[in-house]
Amino acid sequence: MIPHALPMRFPLFGGPPAWRVRLPEDHPLCVGGVYPALALIELAAQAAGLAVAEALAAEAMGEGRAAGAHGGMLVEIESATCERPVVPAGEVLSVAARQTRTMGALRRYTVDVHGVLVVALTLRLHEVPAGGAS
Repeated sequence: MIPHALPMRFPLFGGPPAWRVRLPEDHPLCVGGVYPALALIELAAQAAGLAVAEALAAEAMGEGRAAGAHGGMLVEIESATCERPVVPAGEVLSVAARQTRTMGALRRYTVDVHGVLVVALTLRLHEVPAGGAS
């Protein structure tokens, strides 16, 4: 679901309802030891991608079938509210993603990067053929 290879991928750990992330010092979005809060929209999109993957797996399990592979892409940022302008590298943040709407292949999420940013965004999903890329 997450299209980025390292070094763009954030190291999210834990699981729903909230993940945690230690902001890496060597991430491309980190400039001079800090992250501009709006750059963390990428973190929010990756957390929403994880939430979608978990939701699709739960849906498949509930229907008694194996979850298929899905890819996706960020198609809309409806809103973003910053609570502070910058975040230092090395800080550990809590990230919660909540699905607010399903519209066919589109899934809308609200992602709260606690104390930093709240983002409403939409992802478009597509199935990935066996052995294919997202």
